[in-house]
Amino acid sequence: MTWVEVLPVFGIITGGLVFIGVGLDAAHRLFHYGKPHRYARERVEYRMEARDEHILHFRSIKDNPKKLQREINSIFKKN
Repeated sequence: MTWVEVLPVFGIITGGLVFIGVGLDAAHRLFHYGKPHRYARERVEYRMEARDEHILHFRSIKDNPKKLQREINSIFKKN
């Protein structure tokens, strides 16, 4: 078998893999209302997530007096 005989098979396999990849991306966007993939995030999105976690942490401290006292003790703890 020469390389010329392999080209059609290579084209079919490559086309199938490309079709599957594009189809998965289209299906994801269709079922998730056009939102990008989770792993395709930018630096700003990581910082917003960290900010939200920070806000939720301090909101939980504010609502729980025991956590608030522990946080105050950890800040002013003498080494």
